[in-house]
Amino acid sequence: MAPKLKGSFDRPVDIKGRTVLAEVLRAALLGISAQWVISRSLDGLCLLLCPDSVWDARISDRLEQLSTSSPNHQALKRIMHADAFDVTSSAAGRLLIPAKLLQAAGIGRRCTQNGVGQVVEIWDSQRWSEYQRKSEERRDRLTEGIDQFGL
Repeated sequence: MAPKLKGSFDRPVDIKGRTVLAEVLRAALLGISAQWVISRSLDGLCLLLCPDSVWDARISDRLEQLSTSSPNHQALKRIMHADAFDVTSSAAGRLLIPAKLLQAAGIGRRCTQNGVGQVVEIWDSQRWSEYQRKSEERRDRLTEGIDQFGL
């Protein structure tokens, strides 16, 4: 079974768009695959970093199942694939994030790296703090219906 990514880590982003992956996240990713894909999230709020096998199974293959007759589905497939890049980290754990993705996700000088199951979400740190604050305000609604999953 593949390791589950978890934890939240605040990291600087340098002028070239590089950030150092949290060691625990990098080790878990490398435990799955040395080849990764970085892309925008479906909602566009953050970036997704995942092993290429996870990208294929969870995103790319599912996008291919969308209707070819729906303009919305076609647009989503095009955008998601156009905004996906193969990446690796350096021996020191540095990850170069394409400028296009930094801009799309609004990531400035600091990012927050969150382990979320099989992916790492990379957020602008201020955007993540705001998202987290708003989510906490409605925490009681976030848990509606999850009892069916045994949580």
